[in-house]
Amino acid sequence: MSAHAQQLTLALTRRADPPTSRAAAALVSTTDLEALVLAILREHKAGLTSHEVAALLNRELVSISPRMRPLCDKGCVRETGRRDGRTVWEATP
Repeated sequence: MSAHAQQLTLALTRRADPPTSRAAAALVSTTDLEALVLAILREHKAGLTSHEVAALLNRELVSISPRMRPLCDKGCVRETGRRDGRTVWEATP
């Protein structure tokens, strides 16, 4: 994998983030996280909100929510409506 491609799979941080956040982000592969999100959505056929996925994976919402649009763009998940004012996502067949 090229250095540029590898950089695209890493979690991002902001300039103002503390060093501990930057260190934690360096350890996270977004592709691994996307795989976890997709797996949990496949288990729950009725769909889940980002909040529900985060709770089931015991992760912070800020790490889960940004994974939904890339998964949607890849055709792995789709929006199926709203529940409690939040988007419901399901894995595509």
